[in-house]
Amino acid sequence: VSVPPLAPPRPFLTTHRVVSFYGTPLTGALGVLGEQSPEATVARLRAQAAAYEPLSTERAIVPAFHLLYAVAQGIPGPDGTYLQRLDDATVEHWVQLAREHGFLVFLDVQVGKSSVERELPRLFKFLVDEHVHVALDPEFAWGETGEPGEHIGHLTGPQINQAQALLQRFAIEHKLPTKILIVHQFLSGMVKRREVIRRFDRVELVFDADGFGPRHVKRGLWEQVIVDNDVELAGIKLFYKFDPDLMTPADVLSLSPKPVVVIYQ
Repeated sequence: VSVPPLAPPRPFLTTHRVVSFYGTPLTGALGVLGEQSPEATVARLRAQAAAYEPLSTERAIVPAFHLLYAVAQGIPGPDGTYLQRLDDATVEHWVQLAREHGFLVFLDVQVGKSSVERELPRLFKFLVDEHVHVALDPEFAWGETGEPGEHIGHLTGPQINQAQALLQRFAIEHKLPTKILIVHQFLSGMVKRREVIRRFDRVELVFDADGFGPRHVKRGLWEQVIVDNDVELAGIKLFYKFDPDLMTPADVLSLSPKPVVVIYQ
């Protein structure tokens, strides 16, 4: 008798909203996560997340570390991928810190000249933890023809489906709840062949309206990336240093659809 697969778990983002700090623990230059000690990061993130709580009546607020796991660089490196990856011990430290505080972790992959099927399995040893999820950054995905540092990269619908399929299979094999996959975007050309993107019942696919600037620019970007594409699960990235009139939590939650992921860089 064949055993039917378990029913898909309830999607996490139906009842939760994520507020995360983006960056790498190695430097403050790439985002707020690396601007202070890990303990101070926890306190600062908690305070930022708490500002959403009175406004987020329909979803519980969950803080998250958004770690730049694979950072694109200008030199090929020994494996020719133009990527520098965080060492395992550093990742484990932040995964453990998140576990202790009830936070999530997102491991962000900039892809470089590598590929989704080559990079995602590197994360599997961390993804066995329920609270660890994935992000992909098309800006630095150069494929066969893109020139590192010269071109804004892109991912395709089939590549995003491939990432979802890998995560789905992994979640089923390890009897895990759903995995969240964030895809950053600030230009329509950063995601090509979008029409073929499928829904996977164990993956929650979030498109994040990335890019910095004044509020009116960010709202325009929101229309272009999120509204025009009928995005179901939407995220927004806010820049403490580069948004001249940083959106408040009330501004963020006045957007439609309401973001389920808010990332501070």
